[in-house]
Amino acid sequence: MTQHALAITDINRWFPSTYHRGPNWMVWLALMACFCTVFIKIWTPTSVNRWPEAVTTLLFIYPLVTNWRFFKKQPMMIFWALAIAAPFVFFGINYSIDAESAVKYGEFEKLPRIYLFIPIAWWLGGNDRTVALFLGTALIGFFFACLQDPNFNQTVARIFQGGRVDFGILNAQHVALFFSFGLIGCLSYFQDAIKNKTIIHRIGFTAFLTIAGALCTIGIIGTQTRAAFLGLLTTFVVYLMISMYRIVKIKKAKQNIKAMMSTLAAIIIIGSMSYLFKDNLTEKVFSEKNTISAITAGDWDNIPYTSIGVRVNTWLQALEWIAEKPLIGYGGKVRTDIVKQSLKHPDWVKKQFGHFHNSYIEIMLGSGLLGLFLFFTPVIYGLTKAHKLCRPIHYFALFGLINFLFMNMFESYLFFWMGPFVLTLVNSPLFSSVLSNAHIKIGFNEGMSSSNHID
Repeated sequence: MTQHALAITDINRWFPSTYHRGPNWMVWLALMACFCTVFIKIWTPTSVNRWPEAVTTLLFIYPLVTNWRFFKKQPMMIFWALAIAAPFVFFGINYSIDAESAVKYGEFEKLPRIYLFIPIAWWLGGNDRTVALFLGTALIGFFFACLQDPNFNQTVARIFQGGRVDFGILNAQHVALFFSFGLIGCLSYFQDAIKNKTIIHRIGFTAFLTIAGALCTIGIIGTQTRAAFLGLLTTFVVYLMISMYRIVKIKKAKQNIKAMMSTLAAIIIIGSMSYLFKDNLTEKVFSEKNTISAITAGDWDNIPYTSIGVRVNTWLQALEWIAEKPLIGYGGKVRTDIVKQSLKHPDWVKKQFGHFHNSYIEIMLGSGLLGLFLFFTPVIYGLTKAHKLCRPIHYFALFGLINFLFMNMFESYLFFWMGPFVLTLVNSPLFSSVLSNAHIKIGFNEGMSSSNHID
């Protein structure tokens, strides 16, 4: 093979990195698996989309072993190990108390899956262009999944007729989650797009983000999900507060103008969202009038079984179970039995609902407060690393995580594949940047191309 051919196939020519990720063939395979994972995840069955995930994770064993001196200093690696071990430890304790229930409710993969952003972060190499392509591939894969709806034309027509849609993907709440993240991602990268050096890239990137952002906005409206609207509203209010703070603190005129423009954009977005959703929210709030009155009055025994009422009634029952095993929980499969064994809930609730529409309650039921701590660790870590807001991935991570935390109060995203998948999309670019900066800081970026070890 000629030297020119070798240069073409060098992974760093197309997907550069500040550190040595492994043998060239391995990085090619791992990166292709990463891109394949996010593209097919939503529109293929688990039996198919788990394969590229497995390739990405298993190949990570090589850099994990050869760079162990580096990885053992990364806090997230320690917590990932704890997340793998914790379900088995909790199972052992529960087995010693009640073997039959422990076996029946045992579940071991939910906590470790929350940390699967770590292998992907390594393969992304901390490169901004690679990360942008990675996130763009995920968004295109989601749009492609929507196109798989056998009644796509009717679905689109229903949106403009004021109906609720889900494009045949799980349910409207899950689709709303991804549309919300798509919108946040497009807005996060928009400023970077219009500042692109080449006119062709500037036009192409800006056009893609504008069209994709518009489609995500239409999708959010079509799902008619209150949690998505309120989550986005909370996110944009936080962004507005940050922008106003910058106006006060920034002394340079040029930067102050940018902050003022950001503030104006946030106000326009918040106003537009409020206007678009006002009728839907007004109708929903009015229909929940009796439920809200019972909650505010503290009349917990007489909360009607409306949309919100079902959630509150099941949450109250779940809290009773949590109080019995607050630290380690019962196991992830306990949730269905809790609902079905209730003496209070009507039969139609027992038949239709098998979970609690709240990820935090579900985690505490399955793994207790210790499990909840292991979930919040990467989220808090991501928030602390993203607060600088100096790159698109910081905006995407900070506001994406705020939205994710809010929406998980009203749907059990983490107990379906959509939750860990979205968390991976948010955290992997950010953690990839952390790994890259760590290598640069300690000087491991020099001479890494000729070494398989970090010394």
